[in-house]
Order: sequence, then C-alpha cells, then structure tokens
Amino acid sequence: MRAALLLAAGLAATATAAEAAAWNFAFNQGIAEYSAGSFAEGGSSVALSCAESGVAPGSVSVSVRRAGFTPAKAEPVTFRVGTREVRMFTDAGGSVSYGSVAVAPRFRALWQMLGTGRGTLTVKYGPGAPMSFPLTGAAKLFGPVPCPKQLS
Repeated sequence: MRAALLLAAGLAATATAAEAAAWNFAFNQGIAEYSAGSFAEGGSSVALSCAESGVAPGSVSVSVRRAGFTPAKAEPVTFRVGTREVRMFTDAGGSVSYGSVAVAPRFRALWQMLGTGRGTLTVKYGPGAPMSFPLTGAAKLFGPVPCPKQLS
C-alpha cells in the first residue's frame, strides 16, 4: 500500500513538473503572455509579454524569475537554445522592457529562437547553474511574427 502511495505521489509530481515546464499562453488585462516554468512561491519562470491594450499598448517585455534569487540591481541574462544565444540586461525586478517590438531586436531574436528551437531553453540568470525550460509547446505559440496581434 505504501509503495503504491509513493508511486502515485511521484507520478503526480512528475505531471505537475511537466505542466509547469510546458509553454503556455494567457491573455489578461490587454496583455498576451507566453510563459514557461512555475509562478508559485519559490518557482522559476520566464515570460514574454505583448501589450495589446492598456497602459502601454504596443510595448513588449521579457521577465525572468529564479527561485531564491532577488536581484539588487540590473543583471545580465543569457537565453540559449542549441548554439544560438540571446543576451539582455534585466532591471532590478527581473524584466527587460521595450516601447515596441520594432525597437526590440533581442526580443525578436528570442521569439524566433523559441519558435524554431528544439530541446531545451537554458537561462543563465543569477548565481548557480543555468535554469532549464523544455521547449514543449513553444513552436505552436511562437509563430514567425512576434506579437502578431499588435500588428493587426
């Protein structure tokens, strides 16, 4: 009985980790958000956001959270898929913001890398080993044009 409970708990944890690792889309308050990871307390995540309306329509951003790490100042972040790499500097809150996708070449490069990449996105941010996010579901979300609704 105990072995069955342990096995069931392990399968549930694996399913939860897999769900948290897959890329997802959400739309809330005029912002389209493409994300992977866990937004729960103590979780790590990465998100690309496209503001379609609201306070800053047309703006785009990248946000990174690392469990146990709170930056005191701007920090470098490196995104890597295979041999391709995109580097940015976050603000003290872990975000990189641009007024529009037109003036955001690194945002566009990251979008393309996620849409065409295979395997895993690794993110070097803060101390310790890089974080890993499987690209499961990314190809379906990241089409050839970043933030397509902003262009319509």
